[in-house]
Amino acid sequence: PLSSWGDPRSLEGLWRMVTRADYGGLRLHPEQSTFQWSAPLVAQHLRVYLTSLGQQFTWPGVALGMWGIARMRQDRWYRFLLISLAVSGPGFVILSNLPPAEATTLPILEPHLVLANVLFAAFIAAAAERLVSYKTGTVLFTACLIAAGAMNLRLCNYRSHFYAYDYGRHVLHSIPPDGCIYNPDDTTAFITTYLSVVEHKREDIALIAYYRTRWGYERLRRRYPQLLPGREIRSGIELERVVLDHNRTRRGIFAELPSKFPAGYVSYPSGILFRLQEKDEYLPSVQPFEFYALRNDYRPRREYDFFTNQIISYYSSARNNAGLAYASLKEYDLARRQYDYALAINPGLVPAWNNRGTLEYSLGKYAAAELWFRKVVEAEGENPSALYNLGLAFLAQEETGPAKAMLSAAWEKTGYPDAGNQLGLIALSDERYEVATDLFGKIVSRYPGYSAASYNLGLALEKVGMFKESKAAYEQYLNMVSDPRERREVQLILQRIAPLAAPQ
Repeated sequence: PLSSWGDPRSLEGLWRMVTRADYGGLRLHPEQSTFQWSAPLVAQHLRVYLTSLGQQFTWPGVALGMWGIARMRQDRWYRFLLISLAVSGPGFVILSNLPPAEATTLPILEPHLVLANVLFAAFIAAAAERLVSYKTGTVLFTACLIAAGAMNLRLCNYRSHFYAYDYGRHVLHSIPPDGCIYNPDDTTAFITTYLSVVEHKREDIALIAYYRTRWGYERLRRRYPQLLPGREIRSGIELERVVLDHNRTRRGIFAELPSKFPAGYVSYPSGILFRLQEKDEYLPSVQPFEFYALRNDYRPRREYDFFTNQIISYYSSARNNAGLAYASLKEYDLARRQYDYALAINPGLVPAWNNRGTLEYSLGKYAAAELWFRKVVEAEGENPSALYNLGLAFLAQEETGPAKAMLSAAWEKTGYPDAGNQLGLIALSDERYEVATDLFGKIVSRYPGYSAASYNLGLALEKVGMFKESKAAYEQYLNMVSDPRERREVQLILQRIAPLAAPQ
């Protein structure tokens, strides 16, 4: 075949495909699928299946199917179909045990439910056969069909739906000659594969995908032998490092997100993608955006399917990430512009709100920062980082009361150490040394590696005359820092309090 998934040419390869040996066996997701069930969880899975059924057939269609099940329950052939439906539909959803509340659960499940939907359609047909035997049944059934079609035509009509096609073109436009797409999501891998294999666009670009599987590794060796050294590679972890190290100075390597690259590898935004750093350069670029032609409205909508919204999110996230990169280079005007572009695509992009607030705060525009942080808190009231940031914005404007309220909420709800540390500093400046000591002590106990709390605890204990305990806190801090300047400062403090900490 032109393209084949897995390697079914041998019995071993076919068996590995059937048993999903490369993907964790029966698990549809390597982390989210677990073989532990409870009655409430099973009920939630059944609700997920019914939701999918309603989306696929509409609720009049579901009602017809249920009537067909009840009507044909005595028929041996339909009983067999019902057992098959129970196994391939709700049974499969329960077996997969994906988290019911996750937005990705239904998109992962739906391709596997095609078989169950075909079986359910047989029961709709059985009900329709009975319905049209009534005098008004034909009219009623026809009305149901027309209503279902009218309700869903807009969702099923992809005539002017260019999101996926244009996204694939934009990805290819962003990569220089002989570049690589590294470890892409399925969305990116499938679109770019289609454009390359079927339409012969940018055949110079190598798709480094599926390499964690044995067949993926063999496919990589067969299609792109120039990407690999002339030796056998024994594990996916080794292959990952070899591919990156062997090619990073020879060709551009790109991914959708920096997290796709393993720890120790630096990347920077380049249009809608991230480029792996070759040497010491850090050159974020939004120039590729100038070559992107968009034929649709790139705003996420509830009625769009999951993958269309995922494609749209790539654009808003890319702009937001470019803003972060420019902010790290202190190019604040460019950063602000990218955040605004991100919010023009997705006005509800909470990370862009937070980053815009952080930018205004760093420029000393605390009132503007407060407005952005307020939006984040309104959207994510339990987010400790958002509460902490809003507290800092209040504190910078000398609004101590609201600042304490936000910081206390972040500390008390989640034990957010930055918030507790800031509350301790406020208590220290107010000369409430016992309160400060208690706060810093709790942080040190919960988060032993939080070095700032150890230093501040030493300072608070020194204020209340507990020099021996203060000396121990400073020494703990000294063991956690490596900066020569900071170490020298603490060593001077220890020299000063050492006589006071000595036994009398």
